[in-house]
Amino acid sequence: MMPLVSVIIPCYNHEPYVAACIRSVLDQTYQPIELIVIDDGSRDGSVAQIQALAAACRQRFVRSVFIYRENRGLTATLNQAIGLSQGSYLAIMASDDVMYPDKTAQQIAYFQSDAQAVALFGDVDVIDEHGQVIGALTAQKPEYGFEEIICNVHCCLAPTQMYRADFIRQLGGYDESVKVEDWELLLRISQQGGKIVNLQRKLCQYRQHGSNFSNKHWIMYQEKKNILQKYRHSQFFYQGSLLNRMSLYQAEWMEYQKLRSSNYLLYKFLKIKIKFKISWLAMCLQLNRSFKR
Repeated sequence: MMPLVSVIIPCYNHEPYVAACIRSVLDQTYQPIELIVIDDGSRDGSVAQIQALAAACRQRFVRSVFIYRENRGLTATLNQAIGLSQGSYLAIMASDDVMYPDKTAQQIAYFQSDAQAVALFGDVDVIDEHGQVIGALTAQKPEYGFEEIICNVHCCLAPTQMYRADFIRQLGGYDESVKVEDWELLLRISQQGGKIVNLQRKLCQYRQHGSNFSNKHWIMYQEKKNILQKYRHSQFFYQGSLLNRMSLYQAEWMEYQKLRSSNYLLYKFLKIKIKFKISWLAMCLQLNRSFKR
C-alpha cells in the first residue's frame, strides 16, 4: 500500500488563485492524498472558491478537511494543519501556487528510494498573476546541509516542499514567533542531521505578484537577522550574517534600477552607494574565509 500524503494549503485573501491551487492537487497522479485547507480569516471571496470545490475533494481524496476561522497568522495555521494531518508525508504549499500533476508521485518515489531524506524539494516555473510563465528557478546542486542553509546559498523552493511527517512532528512543527518560517525550519532540520534534497526537476509553478511576502525585503532581512541570533555560536554565524545583509543590498539594487528612467540622478547616486556596500561586504566575506583557512 502506498503511504498517505497530507497536502496542506493555508489560505489568506487569495480569491483569484486558490481554486487553481486546489485543482492542481485534485489532478495529482498519486492516489492516497488527504487535503487540509485552512482559511486564516480571509476578507475576500476565498472561502466561496474553496467551498465550490468541496464536493470534488470529498470524492477524490482519502480525507478532506476545510476550516474557516479568524486570522491567527501563517505559522499558527500551519501548525494547526500539521496537528490535524494523518499522513506519513507533509506537502505544504501556498494557496496561490500550482502543483504539476506528477509532483507527489515523483517525491514519494524518491523518499522510498532514500531512507535518509527528510525534506524534499524541486525546481519551479515562475508565473505571473495571470498564470503566464515568466521565468524559472532551478537548483544548482542536489543536496544542502546546515552551512548552505544558514548562508542562504541553497535552493529549497517553498511550493515544492515535502517532509517526512514524523521528523517534523518531533521538531515541534513551525516556530510561531518568526515570519520566515520555512527557512527557520530548514535550519533546525539540517542542524539535527536531516537530509535536504532537491530533485532538480520542475514540480510546481510559483506565482509572483505584488503581495508576495518575499517582496518585503527589509522585513525578510530583519526576520532572518533575528533567527540567526539563535546560531550565534555556530562557526557559520558571521558568514551567514554577512550574506543575509548582502541579499538585502542586492534586493535594494533591484528596486533602485526602477528609478533609472524617472530620476536618473538619484539612480546614479544610489548605484554608487549600493556598489560600495556590496564591495565592502564582499571584502569582509573574503577576510572571513581567509581566517578560516
